[in-house]
Amino acid sequence: MGREGDGPLDILIDDGKIATIGKALQTMGEELDLAGKLATPGMVETHIRLDKACILDRRAPEPETGPTNHAARIAEAKRGFTVEDVHERASRTLKKCIMNGATRMRTHVEIDPPDGLISLDGVMQAAKDYAWAIDVEVCAFPQEGLTQVADTDDFLFEALDREARCIGAAPGYDTDHNGQIDRIFELARDRSIPNGP
Repeated sequence: MGREGDGPLDILIDDGKIATIGKALQTMGEELDLAGKLATPGMVETHIRLDKACILDRRAPEPETGPTNHAARIAEAKRGFTVEDVHERASRTLKKCIMNGATRMRTHVEIDPPDGLISLDGVMQAAKDYAWAIDVEVCAFPQEGLTQVADTDDFLFEALDREARCIGAAPGYDTDHNGQIDRIFELARDRSIPNGP
């Protein structure tokens, strides 16, 4: 912090936020000497899947034959998910991210049938548990298709009602790639979701 040659600087924190950075700042509050350590902004995890975290041990290793095989293996694993299971795994992963300096995160969460909103509920509970340390933005998306699965529109809308901040797409897994992209943008416009993060 500061220009080369400035030496160590003080950081004044007020109500949990940086108020001032400078030399020899005076305060009546608690002082913490970091002995010249580097202070940086928190890390941002831009793409993670908290709903599918920590599941490698649930399936015997198989050779990957492309995205279709991968999706089938994940779909099979998701059938065993419960809200409690997703919450526990998401919490475990959030703790690791926090301990490694992440303070913001975007997680993609699958919300398609037959599991519906199980993963969303588990991830949202974990995000609330750790909101004191990390801001988690949830992006709900239909991994297993949108245009060929009638209920998925309803799941996307309900995910937004439950405080998911955005919706996404996985067009490579849909029978109508372009149709899924068009539908996601249509749904986003219906809910006035802004473009970009």
